[in-house]
Amino acid sequence: MIAAFGKALGQLPEKSFRGYLLLSLTASLALLVALVWVAGWALSELETGEGWLGWPVTLAGGLGATFAAWLLLPTVSTTIAGFMLGGVARAVERRHYPHLAPAREAPLVEDVWVGVRIALLTLAVNILALPFYIATIWIAGLGLVLYLAINGFLFGREYFEMAALRRLPPSEAAALYRRRRLTVFLAGAGIAGFALVPLLNLETPLFATAVMIHLFEGMGGGAALATRARRG
Repeated sequence: MIAAFGKALGQLPEKSFRGYLLLSLTASLALLVALVWVAGWALSELETGEGWLGWPVTLAGGLGATFAAWLLLPTVSTTIAGFMLGGVARAVERRHYPHLAPAREAPLVEDVWVGVRIALLTLAVNILALPFYIATIWIAGLGLVLYLAINGFLFGREYFEMAALRRLPPSEAAALYRRRRLTVFLAGAGIAGFALVPLLNLETPLFATAVMIHLFEGMGGGAALATRARRG
């Protein structure tokens, strides 16, 4: 698992990854600016007309919209990255596993759905868990442990499934996950920790995809499939 993280981190600065990252960041920041602009416009339409009261309301609303948009930025980035996860996986395999046969190429809509599903699921679960985070954050860092546990499960399961389904039928991918769920969970917790780092968190979908490709191959996934195919 440590090797998977090391290889994924080592590939992030590569040209093949920089293109995906730049596209994701550009689209995410464009949506961020659009959201702030729309919020500002809506607030200006709702001004009371009282000069002394109107501008503080507009300013407070604009700052609030900016803060909310910044919190949503990683979620938006994950959704947009859905268009690129297949390409990221191929880039990892080209560099580290050139001996493998081409993987199953998912339709673009399937890749996008993976990104949207992960983003919405993560956002919804974390909103529901927010009161527990707040209640436990002061108890010896228990809130952080809770965050890592919840998101470790989510990131681990979702990204591992995406990696495994490139080379295994759904039933075999699910069986492999059940056998190695602790390893997958720990890898997911590491990804969740990565997602806490400002700015780096925007690379979370790319990083998580690379980690899980390495983890899957470390379990013999693609190699075992190739061996089985040769025997067949």
